Amino acid sequence: MIEKDDWRLVAGPVIGNEEAFKNIPLYYIPFQPLSENWDHEHCAFCWAKFYLHKED
Repeated sequence: MIEKDDWRLVAGPVIGNEEAFKNIPLYYIPFQPLSENWDHEHCAFCWAKFYLHKED
């Protein structure tokens, strides 16, 4: 259960836009780096890492 004072709810893109973020479907889209030197990106909400999965 998320706490009402969770940092993700009191800072960032959600603040003041709560209604715009309700019931938005999420889609899986493979990470596409912007260049060869770009190895990951972060979620704007939870800061999770997105990166390419390299096969061995």
